[in-house]
Amino acid sequence: MAICELVPPSHPVLRQKAETVTRFNEPLQALVDNLFDTMIAHDGVGLAAPQIGVSLRVFVARSGTRDYVFINPKIRPVGDEMNTMVEGCLSLPAIFGEVRRHAEVVITGADRFGTFKRTRTSGELARIFQHEMDHLEGVLFIDKTVPMAVGRVGVLMGKHHQI
Repeated sequence: MAICELVPPSHPVLRQKAETVTRFNEPLQALVDNLFDTMIAHDGVGLAAPQIGVSLRVFVARSGTRDYVFINPKIRPVGDEMNTMVEGCLSLPAIFGEVRRHAEVVITGADRFGTFKRTRTSGELARIFQHEMDHLEGVLFIDKTVPMAVGRVGVLMGKHHQI
């Protein structure tokens, strides 16, 4: 397990559609562990493999004390309700903007061992999942909004975390 370097915003992997995972092996387990270690070290609540330079459809997230791993995920909205909230991103430090996202989603995919799972969620966790799914498609949150401010998370956003 290791804390990985986040790729710079100009790195091409952040703008590419990530590749499908085909093998659930030791290197994949190490990748999942490294994603969690890196996310925690940077005080994030989600992190996708492309953010550390790995073009695979893998992301991790944390909400409260619960950890999530999604491999080869698919997501769909539930209903038409949308909400707009401020987001940041570990790949774009100190940039924040309002993003409109679905209020509730269903996400399906494999866990770290290849077991299929389905999660229905709303609120902040739905937002995190949608943000991380965007990374797997080569989309950054700034593609969906105009940045609001530049500065440190703790100074500008109080308790908000970068995703």
